[in-house]
Amino acid sequence: MPEILDEISIPKETLKFQVSIIVDDARKAADNFTKIFGVGGWVEEIYEGIDATLRGKPTKYKILAFSADVGPLEIELQQVLEGHSLYREFFEKHGPGVHHIGLYVADVDKAIEKWNKKGIKTLQFSRLRQPPYPSNGGYGYMDTENLVGVLLELAYPPPPGLVHGPESEQH
Repeated sequence: MPEILDEISIPKETLKFQVSIIVDDARKAADNFTKIFGVGGWVEEIYEGIDATLRGKPTKYKILAFSADVGPLEIELQQVLEGHSLYREFFEKHGPGVHHIGLYVADVDKAIEKWNKKGIKTLQFSRLRQPPYPSNGGYGYMDTENLVGVLLELAYPPPPGLVHGPESEQH
């Protein structure tokens, strides 16, 4: 077990929280979330693994994601479209379910380095396609499943069209 993460403060480094669910049909799941829970304002994006690595090796994949804010929390629904990724591995092993808890941070590279130094390995990393994302945009999945039951995603920035959390509310 990695040393205690005493120097990592989730509340201090997090701009926004996310819960991500892998589903077999993201559009249908988004419609159901709207009908059943009243969640709406979905942002639809197709993510392709540009400059992606899985356990240190190059990989290509494509996922369809629907994201919506529920108060201070973002719900993300992801559907595997093609390629090899942590998403596909999860879906093949578990079927639909909660894949990760996401933390949007101001500097994804610095946040990942901090977790790595504490013994939490990066399993998968991707840079985001630009535009609309900045050149330092990306997301990494940290190996926390055996510690807390789900993976941790560190990402910057949130999808365009969603509230960016406490920092954006102050401006």
